[in-house]
Amino acid sequence: MKLLIIESPGKAKKLRAILGDGWRVEASVGHVRDLPDGGLHVGEPPEFKPHYQVKVDRRETVNRLRTIAAGADVYLGTDPDREGEAIAWHIADCLKLRSPKRVRFSEITEKAVKAAVAAPASLNVGLVGAQEARRVLDRMVGFKVSPALQRRTGMRVSAGRVQTPAVRLVVQREREIRGFVPQPYYVVRLHGTGGEGDWWLDLVGDGEDRDELLLDRAVADRLAVTEGVAVQAFKEKIEAENPPAPLVTSTLQQLASVKLGLSAKAAMDLAQKLYEGGHITYHRTDNPNLSEDSFPLAVATAAALNLKTVPSLRLFQAPAAAQAGHPAITPTRWDVRDAGEGDEQRALYRLIWERAVGCQLLAAQYRVRRIEAGASDLGERGVMFAGVRRELVEPGWRALVKGDERDEDKEEDDAPAAVNCLPKCQSGDWLRVVRGEVVPSRTRAPKRYTDASLIRRLERDGVGRPSTYAAIMETIKTREYVATKKRQLFATELGELVVDHLAGAFAFADLSFTSSIEAMLDAIAAGAQSYKSVVGVLWERLEEELYSFTAGEPCCARCGAPLRRLTGVSKKSKKPYDFWKCSNRESDCPETFNSTKDGEPDFSGRRVNAPSKDGASTERRA
Repeated sequence: MKLLIIESPGKAKKLRAILGDGWRVEASVGHVRDLPDGGLHVGEPPEFKPHYQVKVDRRETVNRLRTIAAGADVYLGTDPDREGEAIAWHIADCLKLRSPKRVRFSEITEKAVKAAVAAPASLNVGLVGAQEARRVLDRMVGFKVSPALQRRTGMRVSAGRVQTPAVRLVVQREREIRGFVPQPYYVVRLHGTGGEGDWWLDLVGDGEDRDELLLDRAVADRLAVTEGVAVQAFKEKIEAENPPAPLVTSTLQQLASVKLGLSAKAAMDLAQKLYEGGHITYHRTDNPNLSEDSFPLAVATAAALNLKTVPSLRLFQAPAAAQAGHPAITPTRWDVRDAGEGDEQRALYRLIWERAVGCQLLAAQYRVRRIEAGASDLGERGVMFAGVRRELVEPGWRALVKGDERDEDKEEDDAPAAVNCLPKCQSGDWLRVVRGEVVPSRTRAPKRYTDASLIRRLERDGVGRPSTYAAIMETIKTREYVATKKRQLFATELGELVVDHLAGAFAFADLSFTSSIEAMLDAIAAGAQSYKSVVGVLWERLEEELYSFTAGEPCCARCGAPLRRLTGVSKKSKKPYDFWKCSNRESDCPETFNSTKDGEPDFSGRRVNAPSKDGASTERRA
């Protein structure tokens, strides 16, 4: 008997139908083994050996798989990414498989699955090492820094290797907005008319200060009565606009947020269902290109819709660390325009389908006309006005695809409702102005992040990886470091508190350092670095930073352990409490101290008013 072990039970039925008799398909239901809760559980340097144990809720699954695998020819068909490779390795180790066959397929179709099982490979130790290093690094930060942070703040807060930089970005933006002072300025627009219709030119600068805003209302009023301008430059040409790339994990999450109002987690959950249903290829990928086999399918689909495609496969710029073996997210049946169960699945599938087909369509063609015209109403200092007319002459891909993941960045007034009918002219021509207008305006504060724009920023700065973005967004929200209002992300007081304590004290709070760690993890996956060397980098840095962070930390006079500050409001008496308690759990040291007005332990009285187990207030004198 041949046994195929996969991750999700949702795939099993379809895979059984594909493989047929002689095969048994069983699911591990994700990870079967992990670091235990409640501690670091990582060995001392330089080995940093993780101490794994079978998860409590997977013990029955592992025992069942052991029984089934005895005497079977075992194939490991977990997901084709680092996480899936690590799951396969853990399964093989738990079941004591000597020569497991690793099969990878990026779509659940008969062709892909049968090709994979016909040519099994071995486990990729580089991918396993990269995932293991990520897990250990995250555990190190969480279990070494969080207790110190809790002692410092007196609150149940946590530090995270990737979550902290994400929260820091939101906090920084919040403070930029809070400290922003709007500055008034004036837009001067000159209107005219010609044979093709009404046109306008906007002030783009005066003299040497062409890029600066016009701040003087008197000057704006003088410019608005300009009777005419001399054409300095006239250009007209056809400009091509290529389509956006097919979706990858990060752009899928962004587009789902912008177009469907979905969180990153909700988008990934829906994509998982579409993948398990055999409707789309694997949805965890960072390679924005179609496979060579997909190109003729895209062409045939476009031809059926009377849409023209490029003659050969159009390629898109991929990140340096992108996994070329995992192409972009596409439909598995290109001729199916609607698929999935429920409105949300179908809506997400439609976005995937449109971007996959659209990426190989001809470019959109625009006729672009530009005029720059000068005036000399400020004496010796000339001023410059400019206008652009942009007409779509060949829709190309825009006949199919409606917008992209950056649509939320567009202002409502970015495009005037009317067409700017700039006339054909040449340098030296005189354009008569019919009327001028001055529009008072104000500079705007930076926009708050949304799920889409924060994911885009994290990706740009190399923080996290596509498969981690949904978890990052979910964590910073559920821990209430960030709040969402009308899809915008606001930093909470708790989030600001965490960032204020960690930023500057720990390197992992900086985007550049976190990005460098991600690059090292990629190097492990590629076989260029080792697990031990990369984990050692962060370990040594954390040890130094923790020493500085905890220097001068108040300690218990009885046993010498650090004191932990506890603050809050009693559930029963509703009275606030603020005291320090010994953190030595092993000896259960009873030392407690009230807080001073400055938030330091009051060692003089050794007296505390703290909530008891039933929530009532207690008083004790040492």
